[in-house]
Amino acid sequence: MKRILAFFILLLCTSMIFADDEEIVNNAIKQGNCAFLFNYINLKNADAVLLEKAKRTINIYSTEDTTAAQYRTNAMHLTVNQVPLDLSKKVFAEPEKYLADLVRFLTKDAFDNFVRIKVIHDWICYNINYDTELFFSNSNKNQDYIEVLKNKKGISSGFSALMKEMCNLAGFDCLIIDGYAKGYGYNGSLADTVEHVWNAVNINSKWYLVDTTWDTGFLERKTFIKCYSSEYLFLDSRYFLYTHLPKDNSLQFFAPVVTNSQFEKEPKLEGKFFNYGFSLLDNNLSFFNEINDEFYFELKSKTPKEYMATTLFTKNGTIIQNATWLKKQAGIITPIVDVPDTIEYIARFYMQSKRDFPFSIDVQTVEETYFPKLKEAYNSNHISQEELKIFKDAFYKVPYNNKYYFLEDPFDSQKIKIVTKIFKLLYKKGTIFTEEIFSFFVKASSDYEGYGNNTLRYPFQEREFRTSANTNLVSPITGNLKQGETYKFEVQTSEYTNFYILLPNSVKWSKKNLQTELYELELQIPKGLSTLSIYNTHRKALFTFKVMP
Repeated sequence: MKRILAFFILLLCTSMIFADDEEIVNNAIKQGNCAFLFNYINLKNADAVLLEKAKRTINIYSTEDTTAAQYRTNAMHLTVNQVPLDLSKKVFAEPEKYLADLVRFLTKDAFDNFVRIKVIHDWICYNINYDTELFFSNSNKNQDYIEVLKNKKGISSGFSALMKEMCNLAGFDCLIIDGYAKGYGYNGSLADTVEHVWNAVNINSKWYLVDTTWDTGFLERKTFIKCYSSEYLFLDSRYFLYTHLPKDNSLQFFAPVVTNSQFEKEPKLEGKFFNYGFSLLDNNLSFFNEINDEFYFELKSKTPKEYMATTLFTKNGTIIQNATWLKKQAGIITPIVDVPDTIEYIARFYMQSKRDFPFSIDVQTVEETYFPKLKEAYNSNHISQEELKIFKDAFYKVPYNNKYYFLEDPFDSQKIKIVTKIFKLLYKKGTIFTEEIFSFFVKASSDYEGYGNNTLRYPFQEREFRTSANTNLVSPITGNLKQGETYKFEVQTSEYTNFYILLPNSVKWSKKNLQTELYELELQIPKGLSTLSIYNTHRKALFTFKVMP
């Protein structure tokens, strides 16, 4: 009898323990607490059923969410521009009384929950400016949504408070997340206190990260530049962690958690890196990189035929010519960088911009090149006086930054159309405007002195190569050739049927090596050349070398 009683007591205790575990695990799943769930699945006595549920949840947050990605269009929702003027005035005057009316108007015609949150996100980005004065002051940085609406400006604490209030009014659970970010002033080390705030919104039982502050614009030096994007709208948790680190690990919505030291070491990859279809294939790239020779890492690209380029800069912005190289093969992009000496450099990776014109232009170009050309275009009746005025009013000057910036209004289609038209007059047909996608610091290690200041490390990669997907120069990978010396030129390609080198009095064609599948050409560099280019069968230059005496 005692044995039977003991058995039932043991069974009851086991059931109670399991019940407690079940409640705790289910709460963690509801909260998206992948940090806890990861620790649970590594317990020796984890319940098999709960273990599978925990694994499934971690997998949901770790897998790229293609559904949510469809809403990162970088196009503002039209409803934002349809808010009645009277309602807008009331919201800014008496937020407590009228904000609920605004939220109802914004979300009433939305066809799904993602759209409802996107419209709220877009309204904030369109109507609220960043408060640079408060950011750079020693004042209290905590803001509530009422203060933000009445002032029509705020910092991240205010943006996130407004986002939370509007989401709650729309019927969504929304969290405010305190943490660290690789934003303005970040130097590779975490601050002593939390410095940035963003949100997590629960949509269809999953938490999605949103940063309306960063999607409203950016700080350049001490000026806020209004520039709408949706890069941080529903961006996947792991991608968010390249620039945002919550103070509370349970709010990473990812496992295994990214540690403070890992966050500091990893490169700054912003939302646009992932929205352009890139992903890292190795762990070679860091925020700071010390190198012993040429340095490389691999990326996966969904659009390998898009224009890509890497450029090395000094810290004061001087370009180091031909210090970078790109390899592109079957969707794998390999940026390669070397440094000429022992100082620290910044390498920047560019893609063709999705805009039809540059967002910012240096003052000298605008005032010494654009304005005279615009005057000439007006005098020759290529543009009207109204178009000229609209174009000039479309950009504003920030002398401290030495730049003009586009005065963005996503709903002013006439301005966008005219600016696009005039830039087609200012530049040659086919001109590509680029956008920086990411950057990283690079410096020679203590036992490396660099490749030297009086040489070009690599050949110049022409535009035709930069828009190819599977063509590479195998040799010679040097920027300088010497007259009189013989070189074996080798090109790997699946896009062209041959290549040639154009000399002053002849054309030299390559031959395909059937064993290596490379197109080869052996050539002695004639005297009198200053440059030498390799052309494809479309008569487009792929690579250009400098020729030395």
